[in-house]
Amino acid sequence: SSDVCSSDLEFLLSQPAPRWAYLAGRSLGFGLIAVALGCILALPLWLDAPPGLPAWQLSLLAELIMVMLLSLLCSLTFAQPTAALSAIAGFYVLSRSIESLQLIAAASLTHAHGWSDDAIAFLINAIALLLPALGQMTSSAWLPVPPGWQELGTILAQALLYCLLLGSAALFDLYRKNY
Repeated sequence: SSDVCSSDLEFLLSQPAPRWAYLAGRSLGFGLIAVALGCILALPLWLDAPPGLPAWQLSLLAELIMVMLLSLLCSLTFAQPTAALSAIAGFYVLSRSIESLQLIAAASLTHAHGWSDDAIAFLINAIALLLPALGQMTSSAWLPVPPGWQELGTILAQALLYCLLLGSAALFDLYRKNY
């Protein structure tokens, strides 16, 4: 139950080891699991080895590590597993579909744009600035034709930035708790 996990976490964090070491160990362990899972999932594709597979797999691994860090942050922050899973799923679905929502908000059934259309489009664009563009990562269009180095570099830089932000937020949350 969550009481057992909470008491185990409280016990671990009450020890003389620094909290960053606890977070680093969890991140490293779960990160290795995410990388292994990403490699196993891409293994069937290596039998055919399309030219864009290395870029696609690198993007997949970056996405899995981002989601792993988000999951670690949510599991440390929320007391209830249901709330943590809901936050993770909501973040992932919104990050994957934000580009579609932006297109829907920019379009209009009529040619007249009202202030409410502009307000909704502004709100959705503001939310899009805060989220990672997961819709651009791990694109199946990369398999036959690999992306350019600039596009892949931008995606990997975005993933690194979000990993740093999520890791910092998890570390901040660990240090703010009193055990």
